[in-house]
Amino acid sequence: MFREVLRAGSTRRAAAALGISQPAVSQHVKQLEITLGITLFKRSANRIVPLQEA
Repeated sequence: MFREVLRAGSTRRAAAALGISQPAVSQHVKQLEITLGITLFKRSANRIVPLQEA
């Protein structure tokens, strides 16, 4: 799922490609960031931009 968000450039497009809901993708990314203890993406209005840590 993480790789699809990186590839797609948005949680909405990643969700569509994976056949799941956008909130599920967002929750997965947030949980991954919590687990790792780092921020992986910079969030803006309708984009998610990977940081170097991603």
